[in-house]
Amino acid sequence: MYLKSALLIYFMFFFFSGRLSLVKSFTPLSCTSSSRTSLVNSFTPISRTTFSSKTFRLLSTSLPPLSTLSSPHTASIVIKKSTFIALSSPCPSYTSAQTFLSTCKSLHPKARHHCHAYLSHSPPTSRCSDDGEPTGTAGQPILSSLKKHNLTNVVVVVVRYSGGIKLGSGGLIRAYGGIASTNLSEATKSEIVMTKEIKVALNVKYVGEVYGICKKCDGEILEEGFDEGESVFKVRLLEEKVDEFKEELGDRVSGDVRISDVEYFNDDE
Repeated sequence: MYLKSALLIYFMFFFFSGRLSLVKSFTPLSCTSSSRTSLVNSFTPISRTTFSSKTFRLLSTSLPPLSTLSSPHTASIVIKKSTFIALSSPCPSYTSAQTFLSTCKSLHPKARHHCHAYLSHSPPTSRCSDDGEPTGTAGQPILSSLKKHNLTNVVVVVVRYSGGIKLGSGGLIRAYGGIASTNLSEATKSEIVMTKEIKVALNVKYVGEVYGICKKCDGEILEEGFDEGESVFKVRLLEEKVDEFKEELGDRVSGDVRISDVEYFNDDE
């Protein structure tokens, strides 16, 4: 009996001693003001500035200048006995592009297909035709070539003399897109000067201001007239000069002017 009591006391002594050591060794999280400050300072938030700066750099990246063709161009290729002839030309409107298409058809009346694509940025216009080829295998690849070369006011017609061997959808896409791209790579190009036409209406006494600021901004007065007691002008300016013209004219006439956009390119459609 005495032995059992001694063992029980011995066991309880070591049990409580171990728990006490465990409690003493535990260091609780300090909730003092200084510790909270240290904890906050050690925290590194996700950087939002990095994301924003990349976004603004992307938005501010300037696009390559638009170009058009200086003159018509022709290129050809033979693939599995099929002859593909690409004819390109500058065209100020889709109406003139259709005239060029008709000319190509008259030059190649025996061709099985006369596929084409046209692209213009003012007004925004993109047209294409497969002319009997499987949908999406001719017109769209030609149009993609126009976009790839950053061209505007240009039509490309690709005529095909079939050799009797089927090329398949993939083969047709590569053939039409490839010869169109070859044609446009070889063609002589000229950079488009982006201009904008605006309508200016203001009091007759400010006519001299319009002429003076227009000359300062390298602009051109296309039309001048009168409407309901006001002087009305149609002015053409380089795009980068439009805001300068509006701001300076507004300051000169104390805001007593109405300015509206007319058009970007001279398009006869």
